[in-house]
Amino acid sequence: MGADAIVDKAFVQQSGEQQNSTANAEVYSTLVGLPASKLAGPGADWYSRYNARWSYDDNEDFARFAYEAARVAIHSLEKAGKKDREAVRAAVTSTSSSDLPAPHILGDWKFDANGDTSLVNISVQSITSNADNPWGYLGLMVFDPQTKTWTLQKAQ
Repeated sequence: MGADAIVDKAFVQQSGEQQNSTANAEVYSTLVGLPASKLAGPGADWYSRYNARWSYDDNEDFARFAYEAARVAIHSLEKAGKKDREAVRAAVTSTSSSDLPAPHILGDWKFDANGDTSLVNISVQSITSNADNPWGYLGLMVFDPQTKTWTLQKAQ
């Protein structure tokens, strides 16, 4: 089992696990949020446009976070209104999805006191025998802050 850095075709090809996937090889990976291809609503619309332009991107699952980070940076620079590092930092930490113009491709989110976002869902994937799409989506790990437990919601 590995983190999101192994979710690409190169890992599968170099590990040789895809050939073994029918022989009970169990290789799993986690990924923050949903795979890009599983997004719904505004996220799916954004992904469709992104994929049409950048269809060769093997790391497409992270593009939406870079896009949203750029939106936060632009908003924060405008909000600070001056060349002042502390003013920009304060503007970033006080930004939430509701401060940015729609569409909200990641859904609703905010920063906590540590600078982490409220986006805490994690996907679980495993290697498949499909050469074009070697990682199969198994489901979404959802965190319950009340009980501080994770639950796997299996894909339908």
